[in-house]
Amino acid sequence: MRTIILLSLMCAAYAVDFDKCVYQGANGGERIWCDPGWIGTGACGSYPLPDCVDPLGDPEVRFSTGLLCCEIKNAQPEQDCQWYAGIGNTNTCNSNTRAVHGICGSDFDNECAPGMGGGDEEPPVPNTIRCCESDAWVSPDNCEWYGGVSGEPLECPAGQVMTGHCSATDEQNCGFGPGNDFDHGIRCCDVIDREIP
Repeated sequence: MRTIILLSLMCAAYAVDFDKCVYQGANGGERIWCDPGWIGTGACGSYPLPDCVDPLGDPEVRFSTGLLCCEIKNAQPEQDCQWYAGIGNTNTCNSNTRAVHGICGSDFDNECAPGMGGGDEEPPVPNTIRCCESDAWVSPDNCEWYGGVSGEPLECPAGQVMTGHCSATDEQNCGFGPGNDFDHGIRCCDVIDREIP
């Protein structure tokens, strides 16, 4: 796993600082998650081979999955974090107040362990997500799925965080409506503006 920190001098007005972010890369079936006090705001997925760029910029290195995490302002420790395996390839946090703090994605086959401990006690699944309660409160009133081709980094629009993830295990089988078939996808929802300085 490789990580790079992206910094900006600009300050966001939300509970999440969208200008202070970290990007991580992982292989198929490998779980990656945001550090404490950080939250998922974007992702990359691959099919059928690793296509996501190396966070450190090595052109010879490709990863199966990428996760973009941004810092939560004045953050307290996350609470009630759990890994979830959804139905099929699409996976969403099961509470309106939870957001994605970690993901596991697959390349060609089901590679992610579904259990809380990431063990081999159950058959593998296409993807799992780690959902947590945090100081970044999620509003369910404005949510949308965004899809991309293999290796394309996806980011939530400004003011939104990830609440779902899709990882294809067959050509473009992340579907978010008729005619909208993608290799991977993220679900984004608004973060409530708490006016934290």
